[in-house]
Amino acid sequence: MKELSLLVKPAAGLCNMDCGYCFYRSASEERENRIMSPETTDLLIERIAEYGADRTLIAFQGGEPTLAGPGYFRNFAEKVRQKSIRRVSYSIQTNGILIDREFAELFSKNGFLVGVSLDGNRKTNDRYRLDKNGNSVLARVLGAVSLLEKQGVPYNILSVIDDKNAAEIDSSYNYFKKHGFSYLQFIPYVDEHPEISLSQETYCSFLKRLFDLWYEDYKKG
Repeated sequence: MKELSLLVKPAAGLCNMDCGYCFYRSASEERENRIMSPETTDLLIERIAEYGADRTLIAFQGGEPTLAGPGYFRNFAEKVRQKSIRRVSYSIQTNGILIDREFAELFSKNGFLVGVSLDGNRKTNDRYRLDKNGNSVLARVLGAVSLLEKQGVPYNILSVIDDKNAAEIDSSYNYFKKHGFSYLQFIPYVDEHPEISLSQETYCSFLKRLFDLWYEDYKKG
């Protein structure tokens, strides 16, 4: 089966947050970041149609892709339908703070899988994940998740693990469980930073403890 997988950055490196561990921030500051133009979007979709894959996977990422606005994604999906591109699956990785009812309905209608970035409870999440004004985004992210649930949008939680976050896996895991988050992803911090790091020993200990927590729940049924 001929398959095509694409990573699309509709807002380039633009972002509405100031995460302490962001590996992309310094590189993005040296580039011209703009919302993808309608002309470029049309050309991209034309090339997808010409490729003629039996299945097409389109993942939107950033920066923060929702900065392109709901109209961008609505028009994108509509133009894909007009081209009769077969078996298209959409996903998006987002910080969640711009997700409103319009976005949630759009994701539901077009079958998006949404990855929401969240490191844990307020203490853990606020360690690195703050907005441009240095404010917590936790309440806004939880509100976004609630909107996705109301519209039946499938989502998962994506957490970055460094030495400090790894040490709080028990509280983070229980926090996620309390909120009913069933699908969790944990990615290791691998960039160089004078104050943020993840040792191999800590990461291995984290993975073991994560498995133990999951297995305890599994045994309970």
